[in-house]
Amino acid sequence: TLPNGMKVALLPRKTRGATVNVELRMDFGDEKSLFGQATLASATAAMLSKGTTKHDRQAFDDALDGMLAKLSFNGDGQVMSATGQTTREHLDGLLALTAEALQSPTFVPDEADKLKREWLADIEQGRTDPDAIARRALGRLNNPYPHGDVRYVSTIDEDLAYVKAVTPAAMKAFHDKFYGASHVEIAVVGDFDPAAVRAQLTALFGSW
Repeated sequence: TLPNGMKVALLPRKTRGATVNVELRMDFGDEKSLFGQATLASATAAMLSKGTTKHDRQAFDDALDGMLAKLSFNGDGQVMSATGQTTREHLDGLLALTAEALQSPTFVPDEADKLKREWLADIEQGRTDPDAIARRALGRLNNPYPHGDVRYVSTIDEDLAYVKAVTPAAMKAFHDKFYGASHVEIAVVGDFDPAAVRAQLTALFGSW
């Protein structure tokens, strides 16, 4: 456990191709502080890899390609998760880029608009996709939570309205309010030096 409360689990082991996998989970908020903000939470997480104060989206993607790495972020209700993979020689770079995305995203309006267009198109497809219809119907069945609760299962029209209402300013405000490492857990598994990784994680996240 780092001084700020972040919990770290390290499992070094030999792997084919010297690969390393990283999983990170951040918990935040409660049903009151997150009321009406479930879509905003998901949008904020989705924007983390689309530009930072040091890398625009293309440079961010190029940095990952240069490290033969993968990195994705996902937000759902009270949880933001990150999943990454690279090789031993590039692990320090991947961890640094992960910290950069978490701590200094820029929420560029053009990238936010692109994300919203793609999101709206996916939601509209759910009107005719049998699997999506079934999953939404099952989620709404006996759902006791009020409209606006992070556990509430919304209708397609409600989802469309939520996404259209999201703005870069709102995402930045959400990030400033909820993001931090005191309620983060991270696990690193694969071919790496645990002492070096522990030191790097302390330097990257220990005071955040």
